[in-house]
Amino acid sequence: MPPIPFDEVQRLASLRALDILDTPPEPAFDRITRLAAQQFDVPIALISLIDPARQWFKSKVGLEVDQTPREFSFCQFTIMDSKVMQVPDATQDPRFAENPFVTGEPGVRFYAGAPLVTEKGFRLGTLCLVDSQAKAPLDEAQQARLRDFAHMVINEMELRRLRKLLGGDSLGLSSEVAGALSSLREAEEELAHQAQMDVIAHVAHELRTPLGAMLGFAEIIRREFFGDIGDPRYAAYAGQIEDCGLHLLDVLGKTMDLSRAARGGLKLEESIVDLVEVTQLAEKLSKSELDRFESHLETDLGSDVPRLLADRGQVAQMLVNLICNAARHSNGKPVELHTAVRADGGLDFSVVDQGSGMSAEEIRKAIIPFGRSRSDEARQHPSLGIGLPLTKRLIELHGGELAINSKPGQGTTVTLRFPAYRVRAAGVPAATQPINLQ
Repeated sequence: MPPIPFDEVQRLASLRALDILDTPPEPAFDRITRLAAQQFDVPIALISLIDPARQWFKSKVGLEVDQTPREFSFCQFTIMDSKVMQVPDATQDPRFAENPFVTGEPGVRFYAGAPLVTEKGFRLGTLCLVDSQAKAPLDEAQQARLRDFAHMVINEMELRRLRKLLGGDSLGLSSEVAGALSSLREAEEELAHQAQMDVIAHVAHELRTPLGAMLGFAEIIRREFFGDIGDPRYAAYAGQIEDCGLHLLDVLGKTMDLSRAARGGLKLEESIVDLVEVTQLAEKLSKSELDRFESHLETDLGSDVPRLLADRGQVAQMLVNLICNAARHSNGKPVELHTAVRADGGLDFSVVDQGSGMSAEEIRKAIIPFGRSRSDEARQHPSLGIGLPLTKRLIELHGGELAINSKPGQGTTVTLRFPAYRVRAAGVPAATQPINLQ
């Protein structure tokens, strides 16, 4: 399964609105690819547009085919970020070493791609450079020039759209205006949501410093650093202050992470992840929440558990979020965790609770930041509606998806679906650096 941007639906709508896919070559775009190939001394330069199943080349130099499957494209990774993506030697990159365009024709070794970013921030495709020889990475100045070429492509696409619009009839113009107004409303809603997230994140940031001081003072009292405090109930109360403060600190951290994820500010620090070790860590970090709701975790990872190319901290965070959420809805019954390798080679991580379940409308609310269902609001310890939306953002950052299967009265299964390109054999050495979820 290819990596999917979190705004994939809007991105594809923006691409379709340009009405450029499967159109004949045009001199304006061909000039850009020729100049890019000459400027960077590479045999292949492409203007690549990514639709659901393929990357299609609006313009190409040094390549005969018009399109390739999205699942084999380098550019599918480039559109996950707004930065220039570089692969100095594809044979040394685990994402591409077994790619058929690396092992076979055209024998890709070097790749550099700048995303084609619209004014609304949608990454439609790339302007990319390809060579059959490994090359040194582009320096900052070269990356800036490549981004300039990408801006030229976007500008040319917009000019093309306007020329087509002005050449059409009044009905077409009215339709275009209506579409523009609809897009404007969607953009306003997105901006309003982002503004809300920014305010919440700012408040969370401002609260962290005094909260840290409060936790420090509570620890001083509990440990009696300056002498006997007398009645032991004072130490017990200080411990409760610490527990509440740590819970609030966790909420603030997740809120800030969610805001960064919404802005595309979270990055992957990839390594080979030992799933057994990370699962054990997640269980340890979730124990207080499991105990709080009189539940426990039952794991079934199967034999010969594969490993993942992923961000260890984010994988642990996703599992903790799902386990704690399941504990909250467990009604005192066990929370189950299973793994399964799919037929396509991807990996599913499923967390199951035997609670009251959710309707389709409640599922929709559950993945909206700060959205809560009526059943959740009625609970003695309701969720703030942060964990699932953050988990959804994190798994999408890994190119996967969050799947929720639930019906009222039948419990809930939440699955992290990792794509096949992130799965590694069980014997691959894993990273061992500590994880800091804060």
